[in-house]
Amino acid sequence: MSDYIVDASVACKWLWNEEFTEESDLLLKGGHHLFAPDLFVTELHSAILKRVRWNDLDPKDADGCRRQLRTLPIQYHKTPPLADAAYELTRRAGVSFYDGLYLALAVLNDMKVVTADRKFYNSLSKGPLRKYICWIGKVA
Repeated sequence: MSDYIVDASVACKWLWNEEFTEESDLLLKGGHHLFAPDLFVTELHSAILKRVRWNDLDPKDADGCRRQLRTLPIQYHKTPPLADAAYELTRRAGVSFYDGLYLALAVLNDMKVVTADRKFYNSLSKGPLRKYICWIGKVA
C-alpha cells in the first residue's frame, strides 16, 4: 500500500472509460491512500461540464459522475496553504499553477503525483523534481 497524490487527469479515467482506465482503477482497488488539493473537485466538475456541453455526456449521466466524485476515497487538502510553495515550484518547473498545487502537496509530503497528463509528466520527468511525478501507466 502506498500514498499518492492523484490529479484530475487520473480521476477522469475513473469516470469515463478511456486509455489507462484499468491502471487508474488499480489506485482505487489497491488499498492505497489517495490525496489531492481541494482544487481537484473544481477541476473534475469542469471536465464533466465540458463533456455535457460538447454533447459527449448526457446530463443525467453527468449527475451520476458528480455523485461518484463524492464517494472517492481521497483526502483533500486546502489550496491556500499550498499556494506559496506551488507558486515557487511552478516558476522553477514551468508547469501551470493548477499542476503546481498537486506538485506542492507532493513535495511538502514527500509523495508522488500520479498523472495521466502527458504535458505535466514530461515537464517534470527529467528534471530535479522527477521523484515527485509518476505516470499512470507505471503504477503497480
